[in-house]
Amino acid sequence: MIFEKKSTRTRNSFHAAATALGAQSFYLRPDELQLSRGEPIRDTARIIDRYFDGLYIRTFGQEIVEEFAQYMKNPVINALTALEHPCQGLTDLVTIKEKKGDFKGLKVCYAGDVYNVCHSLMIGSAMFGMDIYVAAPKGYNPDPEILRIANEHAAVSGSKVVITQDFDEALKDADVVYGNTWHSMGENEEQKRKNESKNLCLTKLINKLWKKLVKMLSSCTACLDIAEKI
Repeated sequence: MIFEKKSTRTRNSFHAAATALGAQSFYLRPDELQLSRGEPIRDTARIIDRYFDGLYIRTFGQEIVEEFAQYMKNPVINALTALEHPCQGLTDLVTIKEKKGDFKGLKVCYAGDVYNVCHSLMIGSAMFGMDIYVAAPKGYNPDPEILRIANEHAAVSGSKVVITQDFDEALKDADVVYGNTWHSMGENEEQKRKNESKNLCLTKLINKLWKKLVKMLSSCTACLDIAEKI
């Protein structure tokens, strides 16, 4: 496991899952690897490929994960990049399946910064026939390539992907509401993002949901964007 970004849930869940399945996991600190001294990714990847049966990596650029995958024969699992968080997306799909029974025809409302978690949720929702409404302030739009991929899946599954600045539109008749942090790890514009997103605070609007069988999901820590009591 190589985690260049801090992690509580992802790192420990990977470790616990590997142990439960009879595998052994090793954590490689980025600052202790030769990568920190300028060794090319291809050399590190080839060494890891010889010694281990796979790699979990949480890093910044998507291209880093893809370069590891290029030079390794064993699996490379994306544990989060700035562009995508596929393992979180899979976890969310499993949770929705457990709680709602079927994906087809569900409406997912996402409110939060439009980055990795949102991107993976958009693609997963579209693939499995769920309408996804992304509510975000002006200027916070999905990556164009991610949006293109999501729309392609939606065209096949019969679902739709909607990007809106209107939280009420996104929330109306939603079966699943997903709240996420308004700043990504490693970024320095936290206060700016919070100011721009204050009208989309879930705590102010969440009481509208309790009269319905709506499920609330979140990948962020308590006390950040949703009141802890929620």
